[in-house]
Amino acid sequence: MERGLAFAIVKMGAKGVYYRGLGQQGFVPPFPVTAIDTVAAGDRFNGGLAFALARRDDLAGAVRFAVACGALVTTRAGAADSAPTLAEAAALLG
Repeated sequence: MERGLAFAIVKMGAKGVYYRGLGQQGFVPPFPVTAIDTVAAGDRFNGGLAFALARRDDLAGAVRFAVACGALVTTRAGAADSAPTLAEAAALLG
């Protein structure tokens, strides 16, 4: 942050995600899912974060959405076919 970053996100796998920046900071705990395969979880997290920021979610909401996307992908085997739909992510978020 001291080097000029707008925000920082620390992914801690099954322990959740810490974020700070843009006037916000916080922690998003992991969603309780039964993991089958963790392949592509990080990629889906990043994609979910980019999507949420592009639709102008605040940082807290974008990180929470990204955590949901990363969690959902672990409930299926494989990489490409395990991508969650927007409806699935919205359902997990409640």
